[in-house]
Formats: sequence, C-alpha cells, structure tokens
Amino acid sequence: MLILVHLYGTSLGGFLAQLFAQHRPRRVRSLVLSNSFLETRNFAAAMPWAPVVSWTPSFLLKRFVLMGIPNGPHEPFIADSVDFVVSQVETLSKDDLASRLTLTADAASVGPVLLSDSFITIMDTNDYCATPQQLKDEVSERYPGARQAYLKTGGDFPFLSRPDEVNLHLQLHLRRVSVEARPDLVRGTSKDADASEGGGGSSREPNNDRREDGDDAPKDNRGITPESPKPPPAPESPDSHHSDSHLGNSEGATSALYQTTLSLHAFFKKEQYLIASYLFLPSTWGFCILSLLHLYMGTLYIDLEPCWKLRQVV
Repeated sequence: MLILVHLYGTSLGGFLAQLFAQHRPRRVRSLVLSNSFLETRNFAAAMPWAPVVSWTPSFLLKRFVLMGIPNGPHEPFIADSVDFVVSQVETLSKDDLASRLTLTADAASVGPVLLSDSFITIMDTNDYCATPQQLKDEVSERYPGARQAYLKTGGDFPFLSRPDEVNLHLQLHLRRVSVEARPDLVRGTSKDADASEGGGGSSREPNNDRREDGDDAPKDNRGITPESPKPPPAPESPDSHHSDSHLGNSEGATSALYQTTLSLHAFFKKEQYLIASYLFLPSTWGFCILSLLHLYMGTLYIDLEPCWKLRQVV
C-alpha cells in the first residue's frame, strides 16, 4: 500500500520538500512551504569556497552558519527561538555542518511539480529572514493557485517563535486537503480520555466512586451513614519513649558529625593557600638561591683566572 505524506518545510526544508515532490510525485499529497525558494544560485554565489567545505575547520563552518542569523534586537519570542537554534548549532558535528552547507550551495533548482496548486500552502513571514524577498516571490509566482498564509512576524524560525499560528495554519491546510484530525494517534491521549472529556468528567472518577461505594458502611433508609465510634488511642509504652529518645540521640549525633565535617572542609579550603605557601615557598627560595650562587661562583672564577695568570707572568 502506497503511503502519501504531507510535507512542511522552512527555507532549505521547503526547497528539499519541493525536490521530493518533483522526483516522487506519487508519494506526496500536499506541501506547506515557509520562506522557501526555487534554486540555490544566489546562495552558491555567496559561498565561493563551497568545493572545499569538507576540509574547512568546524569552527569556521559554525561561524559561517551563525553569520546568517541576525543578532540585532528581536522580540522576546524570536530571541528565544534564535538562542535555541544557536545552541543546537553548537552541538552539530563537522560532517553535519558541511552537509548542510553543501545542500545550500550546490547548484540545483526545482523543476515542474505535478502536484496541484490547491494542495500547496505558502506560509511566509513579513519581517526579516535569511531568504531574500525576491526568492520568496518566485515561489508565489510558480504556484499561483496556492493558498497564501502570511505571518506578521516570526523571523527565520516561525515554527519556534510562532508555534500557535503555525499550527493553526497547518490544521487549516490539512482540512483543506480533506484530512481529519486523529487525536487518538497522538501519544499520551486515549479514547477513554476523549470520552471522559465529552462527558464533562475524568474517566477515573466512576472507578473511584465504585471503590468508595464498596468500602463505605451500609446506609439506612434515609441515606445517612452512621458514624462508627472511633477506637480509643493506644497507651504509650516506655519502650516507645526509649526508642524515640534513642532515635533523637542518633539524629543529633549524625547532625553534629555532619556539621563537624563541613567545618573541617571549610577550614582546609580556607587555609589551603597558606599551607601551600608554608610548604613550597621555602624550597622554591632555596632552589633559586642555589642557582644564583652557582652562577655567581662561575663568574667569580672567570674574573679571577686572568688575574692569576697575570700575576704569574709578572
């Protein structure tokens, strides 16, 4: 059975989604493109060192990737998305970074896509992003019958900065292509939970009620439960006082030992520099004095030797 997929891609992801739909038209049911483009010619021109990207050091690759992310003042939710992406870039290996840049700079373009425009949604942001506006307009011209969905702000990562709006547009897109929601396939949900939410209560409440009915005392004809007399408190034995006092003494001893350990640790941590100075400074000064004395004796020998030879000649 052939499984059809719905693809959502942002920037390079949207470009790759179009290529997949071009080469595997029978596998793609619909497309959602966000800040995408049709060709990589502009990116290849901005990266002339693309043939040697596999030999480029990792820190230079990370720097080049991060240069494409604007670091000016952002709205809080956009700043949080940028911080998250930067932290993820720092964890990538050299091979992952090189492959990502190779896909962006390799000369490629999207050909004819057999998918109908009615099954395509273009979701772009109106603020700054790494994809030039000219490239985004080319996508809109390629699919004139596609549904247009614009986000006022969102930056390069609208799925992180505007997740609620993006999810709303995705749901509308899926309804448009006749895809019904299946909450039972979402992890963490069940049919019982859905049924309980429809009935206005939790699915565990009836079980608890039945359990409580079985444990309750029999009620009279008026529906009033007779209260059973409470048992008198058990008298305390001397052994219990002894065990409590022994437990209190043990806890006190443990606490005193812990406080003593902390005090010793703080003392040694505070005095470690003094101990090091007392142990190592004298030996260091002695070594320096011996070295200087050796040099002094050598120079003295050099100065006295010509004088001794001159005295012998005289």
